[in-house]
Amino acid sequence: SLHHLFFKAVTTRTFKNQAFRHVKPFILFFLVINIKGHDLEIIFSIT
Repeated sequence: SLHHLFFKAVTTRTFKNQAFRHVKPFILFFLVINIKGHDLEIIFSIT
């Protein structure tokens, strides 16, 4: 999905950044309350 591609692009660029450790919880929380249940598998697969 477009959302998945966007998230993947963001996490790929942010992953190398030390701030990712602090941002990640907020990204996951945001996605959890904004996406469908089946997309949760995507989150956990890249966590």
